[in-house]
Amino acid sequence: MRELKFDKPWILFFLFILIPFIIGILIKYQRRIKSFKYLTYYLSQKEFLIRFTLMHCGYTIFLCCTIIALAGPRWGSRLVPESRRGLDTILAFDLSKSMDVADIDSQTRLSRALEIAQSLVAGTSGRFGTAIAKGRGILALPLTFDTESLLAFLAVLSTSSVTGHGTNLESLIDAASSGFYDAFPTRRLVVLFSDGENLVGSPLLACERAARAGITIVAIALGTEEGSPVPGEAVISGLQIPLLQDIAHRTGGTVINGNTKDAELILMNYLVTNTPTVQLLHKEDQPQWHIFVVAGLAALILAQCAGRKRRGALTALMVFFCSCSNVTGIIAVVEGNFYYGRGQYTRAITAYMKALKSEKTLPYAEFGLGAAYYALDEEALAAKRFVASAQATNNRALQHRIHYNTGIIHFEQNNFEAAVKEFRLALELDGSTLDAKRNLELSLSALAQHRTKPKVQTKSDSTHKAAQTVLFDYLREKERNHWKSQEWVEPDAYSGADY
Repeated sequence: MRELKFDKPWILFFLFILIPFIIGILIKYQRRIKSFKYLTYYLSQKEFLIRFTLMHCGYTIFLCCTIIALAGPRWGSRLVPESRRGLDTILAFDLSKSMDVADIDSQTRLSRALEIAQSLVAGTSGRFGTAIAKGRGILALPLTFDTESLLAFLAVLSTSSVTGHGTNLESLIDAASSGFYDAFPTRRLVVLFSDGENLVGSPLLACERAARAGITIVAIALGTEEGSPVPGEAVISGLQIPLLQDIAHRTGGTVINGNTKDAELILMNYLVTNTPTVQLLHKEDQPQWHIFVVAGLAALILAQCAGRKRRGALTALMVFFCSCSNVTGIIAVVEGNFYYGRGQYTRAITAYMKALKSEKTLPYAEFGLGAAYYALDEEALAAKRFVASAQATNNRALQHRIHYNTGIIHFEQNNFEAAVKEFRLALELDGSTLDAKRNLELSLSALAQHRTKPKVQTKSDSTHKAAQTVLFDYLREKERNHWKSQEWVEPDAYSGADY
């Protein structure tokens, strides 16, 4: 396992944007936790914390994974196929003194050979190496893609570069053949630059060994058959074309006349025509960005599920235990409570209407509608909703709140007898409610006065009614802030229509 690397590490600096993002989440949580305290019947503070944490952690992980994926993480290794022109070429140079003969348009045989070799290296692709011989063959440069180093070596090559005497083409061919590696499935080619003169060894035996190793020899014939004197020697050296033809033909190669001007072009065309395309495998660092993409998408889906009121992770869990309609109704009631607590009564009514479709949440939705209509000064509609809620539930705490609030509506409508009845029913369900006792006493007093003076309204009646108006304005405002069941919410907690 290799160390972790990144293609674009500078992108990781964008991870610092997560710091203000996380700070914003914490601030948002502190602000919203107060608004959600009154939802403890359907969504406790612990459940809200779980949903909030899942949602925002999901978004944070999504952003983090996206940034890391864009940075291009890599670790491990893999084998990658690569298409190459599958040809490895060893340039074999005969450096005997006969190669210094200048019988090719005032050029020496070696200078012409180097000229052809340099054009070949510069004009074709692949790996090249060099072998040289002056009496004994040497692998001078192993196979490499570094053409600049190879050209620099050819630029300084001469017959005086190595010591030795005579010509041994067998040793030169063997040295060139040793430059290939069995691990690379490429075609193997030796380009032999020589005039064909051989004094030591058996070149044909070396050719047979090369043929068995899958090596092809292309001979570049240099010099003229008439020949010329070797510098410093009383010897005439001429081109020995038959030997070069035997060397090339035994390995499936060919002979190219290096004396012509188009020798470079002929050689390159031969290489291109006889060079196969092979698939090579090499190791490279394994890109792992897809892991972070998948993780980021999974986190985003989790955040979306946890954050949606109807299809969140909490809803999915409730669906497993309940029917779909019941779960949808519960979430709709919670949504209505949230809007009611913020004073958005119209949106609260819309949410409560959705909860009416569920039998389980029907009484709570009706009660919420009554509370919302009452907040909008629609007392008649509110009373009808309270009655519907009472008929649909057996919950004592909810029944208590229904009768209590219905009594307030009747009192405001000067229906004191009905108000007395509702407050008494509320006290029968919960006799510890101090507000219900006070309102009952006030309703009885108002009923007694109304019965003694039913027709004529005196000045004292007007004064008493004004006092009642002031008192019930206060009670109404108090009810808007505390209209909830004490069984489910702490007395000092702020809320709207919680029950």
